[in-house]
Amino acid sequence: SKTALRPQRHVMMDVVAPVFEWLTARPLVWIMIIYLIIKQWQARQPFPESGGKVKSIGTDAEWAAAKANGRPKVIDAYATWCPPCRAAAPVYGQMSTLYPDVDFYKVDVDKNPAVAQELGVRSMPTFKVFDGTHKELGTVVGFQRSQIEKLLEPVRSATAKSESAKAETKAE
Repeated sequence: SKTALRPQRHVMMDVVAPVFEWLTARPLVWIMIIYLIIKQWQARQPFPESGGKVKSIGTDAEWAAAKANGRPKVIDAYATWCPPCRAAAPVYGQMSTLYPDVDFYKVDVDKNPAVAQELGVRSMPTFKVFDGTHKELGTVVGFQRSQIEKLLEPVRSATAKSESAKAETKAE
């Protein structure tokens, strides 16, 4: 029975050996294969949760409610396949806890193309900052925390002024 297996194993080696030699002579092919395997693995990973106070906008009704709520807001237009969006999600969630008077939203541009179009999103991630009247204060393309915080400064100072006015009214 061992002699019966030997010819089959020899035939298989005749096929495998030239393929292996071809691949060892071309290291860039190996690199590309490994790169593609890693990218496929990353694409199958779940999108990281934002956490904090971030609310997801999944329907037109949710978008209309977010626009009409009268509070300052930050909108994160993201895509699940976007590596910078994945990296930004936890930090964006952390930012949402630092600004209690600002609503933080996220919109998946693939699931809500109408909202993405209305926001004028051309690349991901895109962050739009709005005041309480839904007037756009600015846009940040790519995740730049310092730029988003800079756009939120007028909101923070307006909130501080209204809180001090409330405190003065109570003191009288």
